Amino acid sequence: MYSRYFILFLLLPHFLFSMSFEEARHLLSRTSFGIRETEVRKLMRYDYEAGVDFLLKNTYSTSKTKLSLLKAKKQRKIRKTNRMRLQAFFYKELIETPSPLTEKMVLFWHNHFVSSLAKVKPEYMYKQNQLFRQYALGNFRELLLHIPRDPAMIVYLDLNSNREGNANENFARELLELFTLGEGKYTETDIKEAARAFTGYSINHREGTFRFVKRKHDMGKKTFMGLTRRFTGEDIITDVLLEKRGKEIAYFITRKLWLEFVSKKVKEARVKQLGKLFYRQGFEIKPLLKAILMSSEFRSSKNYGTMIKSPIELIVGTIRTLSIDLDDTKVLLRLGKQMGQDILTPPNVKGWPGGNKWISSHSLSMRKQFVNRLVRGQEMGKMQGMMQMNKSYILSLPNTSANRNRILKLLLPRSPVSKSFTTNSFLEYVHDILLDPVYQLK
Repeated sequence: MYSRYFILFLLLPHFLFSMSFEEARHLLSRTSFGIRETEVRKLMRYDYEAGVDFLLKNTYSTSKTKLSLLKAKKQRKIRKTNRMRLQAFFYKELIETPSPLTEKMVLFWHNHFVSSLAKVKPEYMYKQNQLFRQYALGNFRELLLHIPRDPAMIVYLDLNSNREGNANENFARELLELFTLGEGKYTETDIKEAARAFTGYSINHREGTFRFVKRKHDMGKKTFMGLTRRFTGEDIITDVLLEKRGKEIAYFITRKLWLEFVSKKVKEARVKQLGKLFYRQGFEIKPLLKAILMSSEFRSSKNYGTMIKSPIELIVGTIRTLSIDLDDTKVLLRLGKQMGQDILTPPNVKGWPGGNKWISSHSLSMRKQFVNRLVRGQEMGKMQGMMQMNKSYILSLPNTSANRNRILKLLLPRSPVSKSFTTNSFLEYVHDILLDPVYQLK
């Protein structure tokens, strides 16, 4: 009898401190795509910090999906085919990933260090996509040093045309404004001098790799942020930006991660505190992200369902949540584009602005059409004649009161706008929930 009480005593902390359904759901809503009930239940086995550690521990650095691109030089048709293959590959990885947090960070870095298929060939964009996955939750310093050597970035920001006597300032400007410090934290002279330091950065197109062309590099002295030396591009990043302005960079990146995971309302004092941690940790991303996810601001129930899902989050999240097994992800390319997010093709160097910008009368109409097509596709076994799909086991659940309550809690982060949903069939009930405005939130 005493051994039984002893076991209960050991298990008591687990029952007292394990995550609630709502806590686990919120944590997944911000770090995953959609909310799978099995994943919520798995997190509920842990206390909150252990659950965060579990998510961070199970990340990875290489894609799980295979991609085969056609070899091409200038053939437009082949390039278009490769573009679609790459976009479909990324959707497939987002849907099937065993670590949605990894892919969340890949998307985050893609929208931070922006390049686009509109200008860059798919082969280079694929390499960049893998680079972001390699450093998704690694070290920001190391990732930053790879960026000026990345073929996609070299093409996108015209580094390949940057040479002595004719410096192209595009990369230097975005390095300071968008990648490290933010607008107003540098001078026009700093941009010009940094551009000179990055002259000679080019691509070996035969190998698809970085190539430094010494004869095109400006070997003269440059004065950058008050320091005068014969700077190279790496010197600009390591010896000046990271060394002299590292605390500001840490704050800048921390603030963007706050906007991505916590809230569009920034609590500056907390962000500065977290930025100091990021700097002290040598720009390691995992400790920073753990601190963000552990913060009282992130965990507050007032923060549940306060951020708008991006089109990619809506599409991928709905498919994952309902456990719909797609035969072909190419159909998703047009859906994302119609909603305003053409995957791997941001609108400009600043990327997708997100937030309220995702919502317009047109995009809301497209979001509603997506839900209608998905549910109708479950009824007919296809989506508008464009694709075959296997039946979702969640949509096939018995139409009981318990199942309806269960799905309502799973799909919506807060109370619905609608006061009543159709209960004639379970499929119609789920359809109504998916159309509720609250479903657009995370």
